This record gives sequence, structure tokens and C-alpha cells, in this order.
Amino acid sequence: MPTSMPEFEMPPEQPGTAASPARTVEAEPAAPADERDEEDLPREGSGHGVARRRLIVGAVLAALAIVGGSTAAIVQGVQRAVDDAATEALTAVAVDYLGAIAEGRGDAATAMVPVDGPARLLTDAARAAAARIQECGVEAVELDGDSATVVVDFRSGQRRVERRLDAVRQDGTWRLTTSLAERVVLEESVIGPLPRLLDMEIGRDGGTLLYPGMYRTEAIEHGFVQISPVTLVVDGDPRTTVDFQSLGWTVAWSAPTDVLDGAPERALSHATACQSAGSCAVPPGALLGACA
Repeated sequence: MPTSMPEFEMPPEQPGTAASPARTVEAEPAAPADERDEEDLPREGSGHGVARRRLIVGAVLAALAIVGGSTAAIVQGVQRAVDDAATEALTAVAVDYLGAIAEGRGDAATAMVPVDGPARLLTDAARAAAARIQECGVEAVELDGDSATVVVDFRSGQRRVERRLDAVRQDGTWRLTTSLAERVVLEESVIGPLPRLLDMEIGRDGGTLLYPGMYRTEAIEHGFVQISPVTLVVDGDPRTTVDFQSLGWTVAWSAPTDVLDGAPERALSHATACQSAGSCAVPPGALLGACA
């Protein structure tokens, strides 16, 4: 009996075998990285893109604001430092000037701040005889570019005085241009012989410059007249004047004994002569006799 052969079936083709179509199709190349990233990025006009741009612009503006604010603060700080240095320099100049006057260094004070006119009594010698100013100080400094005003105060006698001194900056150095020397003008027709200091008349020919202080004038002998010393108070303020009538200005009359002896006889002789010549107010025929 013939033996039947078992039926044989070919196994199914496996992927990747030579007959598999997958092995005959070429693989597609991978998309470029730029294209993949571009697909992932937010597209123009999308909500994410607008928000991102706004965030960047805001950050830039914030950075600019910070930089601008820092620059302004730096500029202000530099200006404050410059003003502080100028104030300190002007204060030192004013203190030196006040100190020279208060210490009797008139020559030094005049060298610091030149005056307009003769400075004959703005000297150490004149200041040596004066009661000097006290309680000097600088109250304020007002800056205006290369110009400034320094407000100072001091006491002269019983008077408290405040003065505003102008100043300028030249070649980086500050100097005062307003002097504290006061021009004292006196009327000889009102007070009589002018007071003297260091044998110099005070107040004649447009006035005499004196630094603030209290000056004791010299006694004057003028013929039969003796004028006692007086205290002259100068406050350095040109708006004020000196009132001698309230300062005890006294005049004493005196004459040597040999001048008084024989004075009546000389007076009678003079009157008789001028009567005869008609050169005086003694009327003709009036009886003249010796004074008792």
C-alpha cells in the first residue's frame, strides 16, 4: 500500500527577508534639525510668539530704565560731591579772612581781599590798638557756578552783624571779592576837629577805611582846645554810620597861664584900635575901659 506523503506548506515569509518588500524600499531621510525645530517653534502671529516678544521688549526697557536711573544717580552724586567741595573751600577762605581781622592781622586780611581806596589804617599797627571782633562764623554758602555768596556773622562791640560776601572761582581757586573794611565818613563842620588814630585823621577826604572793631582814638590838642579820646565802633556794614554825639565826644578848653596874664589889657588895646579905624563893631564914641 503506497505510503502517502504528508502535505508540506511553505512557511510565511518573514519581514526583512529577501522577498520582503520592506527590504527593497529605501528609507526616507530624516528631516533636517532646523526643519524640526522650526515646526516646534511658535509660528508668527501665534499667542506664544507675541507673549515671548513682549517679554523680551519689557526686559530691554527695564534694563534701559535701570541704566538710566543709575546714570542719573551717578551724575547727582558727582554734583553733590563738587558742591560739597566748593562749600568746604569757601568756608575755609571765609574763616581765614575773619580770623585775620579778629587776630589783628590787618595786612594779611588786606592781602586776601583787596580794597578800593587807601588802606592806611587797615594794618597790623592799627588793629593792635583795637578791640577786635568776636564770635565769628560762616552761616551759609550759596553757589552759582563759578560765583558764590558767603554769609558770615560776627560781633563788634555790642552789635551783632551779618554780612554777605561775594566770591568767585578763578583757575580752580575760590577767593572773596567783598571786603569787610568800612568807609567811615565824618563831617568836620558837625563834630569839629576830626579824631585821629596813629596820628592820622579819620573821616576826611571821602572817608577812611577801617576793619570792624572798637578803636580808641587819640587825644587832640588844638590851640586852646583839648579833645578827649573816644571809642569808635566800626561794624563793617556800609549801611550804618558812626554817631559821634552818642559816644561821649567831649571838648575841654584850656590856655596856658602866661597867655591869660595880661589878656584884658590886650583886649582893650585891640578894641580901641579897631574902634578908631572903624573896622569892628565898637561904635565911635563908646567908652572903653579896662575889664575888672
